[in-house]
Amino acid sequence: MTALDVLEGLERQAADRGGALALQETTGRRLSFAQLQARIETLASALLDEGMRPGDRVLFTVPPGIESIVSILAIVRAGGVVVAANPLMGPEIFAGRVRLIEPGWVIATSLVYLLGRLSRLPNLMSVPARHFIRVGVPLPFGRPMMAMRALSRKRRSVRPVVSRKPDDPVLIVFTSGTTAAPRAVVQTNGSIGAAIDMMSREERFDPGDVLYSDQLHLVLPALLAGVPAVIPRRRFNPARLLADLRRYRATQTFGFPSEYQQLVEYTSARGRTLPASLRTILLGSAPVPRTFLERLQAVLPATTRVRCVYGMTEIVPVSRVDLEEKLVFHGEGDLVGRPVDGVRVRIAGDGELLVSGPNLCRGYWGQPPVTEVATGDLGVLDGDGRIVLFGRKKEMIIRGQHNIYPEVFESSIGGISGVRRCCLVGLYQDARADEEVILCVEGEPGTDAAALHTLVERSLRTGSHRIDAAALPDRIVIMPIPLAPRSKKVDRSAVRVALQSGG
Repeated sequence: MTALDVLEGLERQAADRGGALALQETTGRRLSFAQLQARIETLASALLDEGMRPGDRVLFTVPPGIESIVSILAIVRAGGVVVAANPLMGPEIFAGRVRLIEPGWVIATSLVYLLGRLSRLPNLMSVPARHFIRVGVPLPFGRPMMAMRALSRKRRSVRPVVSRKPDDPVLIVFTSGTTAAPRAVVQTNGSIGAAIDMMSREERFDPGDVLYSDQLHLVLPALLAGVPAVIPRRRFNPARLLADLRRYRATQTFGFPSEYQQLVEYTSARGRTLPASLRTILLGSAPVPRTFLERLQAVLPATTRVRCVYGMTEIVPVSRVDLEEKLVFHGEGDLVGRPVDGVRVRIAGDGELLVSGPNLCRGYWGQPPVTEVATGDLGVLDGDGRIVLFGRKKEMIIRGQHNIYPEVFESSIGGISGVRRCCLVGLYQDARADEEVILCVEGEPGTDAAALHTLVERSLRTGSHRIDAAALPDRIVIMPIPLAPRSKKVDRSAVRVALQSGG
């Protein structure tokens, strides 16, 4: 399967069940399969009419919802490449990413454009692109823009799908790297199709099912099976999630341990269980700790299955394991299960887990193609062929659904006046089923600690040292930062020990 096969599958669903519900937002917006197909065709034709060329990169920052799903599928149909852009980042990181990708198009909400103009976010209007599209109300300033509403609704002749080779890029997602040398994962027509095919086989949908999720790698398999997807549009809230699962009679959903920990606490405190309609909960991110799963199991209906999925930006899925299998595992390490059919796994000489498969990305933008990817995780394959992880080789913090690479941000933080050295670390907190992100800062000699704390806290959110909102620390600690004896670099292990001991 390829990404273009996904588009063909949606077209068949529109022909077979045109009037049936395809997408519904919790705001009330709805699209049938026929309406979804018509919106995709119309917008793709509009993009081609406005000059989209095969391989054009589209800097895309529209939150999950009907508008973003239609837009992404239309860009792919028109031959473009979606560049996922998180606007909540510092200006230097943003500028480095724009220089690397050289987008020809920018699609963003009116609010993001406005906040950029007010210097609250990177100014998307300053991007040297050919075309700008806004999703939302007109703006009384800045460069001329096309309105998404007008492009999506104007009647025009339907243009055919732009053909692609399997190795042609479809999606670009930024991951690790530095301000000066950003790193962008390139997913292709073939790798995206393989990932969707694998998810479809791993999580089968039946007639009458309802998916509750905003994750495209689950929404598309549901739609290809003729199953509607309900998309949450508001910030996570456990009471709202529980109410939504009941209201929409969801049968499948996806979440992260940190979110479901809150749901477990909310449900347990009220003596409730999760709705009986819920057949499968997919949990993303690793690790998914045993103590959290035991608490979750206590509020599950007897018929609800929980599956933990292990993957990364470069390749998803890699493996999966059921809750029951994790709970009966008493060995050392974190069991993440058997590799998904088609995924190949090997252990390097230093113990690092290396993975490959048809769903592997092409590589990183501007770099040679890859045939396998180093996960940064240390692990083994047990006697049953299951992956067991023992920790990380590379410095990376996982909080919720976000991977945080400390070195990306530490250079910017280190430039704040009065900062001698700094260190971002993660400490797992069982009570929240997630890592706590802690920024440790050592001040220059004679610097007032309280004043430095206030300055750093403010600088992380505004100004030239602003960092991604997803990387903002849960707390800031002013403390002496130890250095490794030989390298004279920050000793992160010693920093963690100091924090755990209350230092």
